[in-house]
Amino acid sequence: MQILLPVDIADALQELLNANGVRACAEPLPRNMDELLPITLVQPIGGGRSVQVLDRHAVRLYTWAVTPGEAIAECCKALAIVKASEGRAVAGVQLYAVTPSAMPYPAPDPAHPDIPRACVTADVFARATVTDL
Repeated sequence: MQILLPVDIADALQELLNANGVRACAEPLPRNMDELLPITLVQPIGGGRSVQVLDRHAVRLYTWAVTPGEAIAECCKALAIVKASEGRAVAGVQLYAVTPSAMPYPAPDPAHPDIPRACVTADVFARATVTDL
């Protein structure tokens, strides 16, 4: 019997971003993140099965940088890289569509108030993994 499993979209997207010049990680954020600026965190925030073999992953990209302008610029770059991956396999995951909900915007981080942060949210549609039970 075959079943469909969701993919680890955070891992796939952080691998894509790192391979294209954007330092990125999935959770947890490294403790020394202030030494790694700019850095983008890929955070899955929800989603669901769109059609039988296609999942919709709601993903948030948080980018910390030295200046607010750099945070926005790096977040825009991360979003552009993810958007350009439509129709390609990324880390073994077939991506079909990427739909941002808005452009990146300033999003102060209460845990790191001295480090500027930007954020963007997007829906990423990816093929589920088919596996034998």
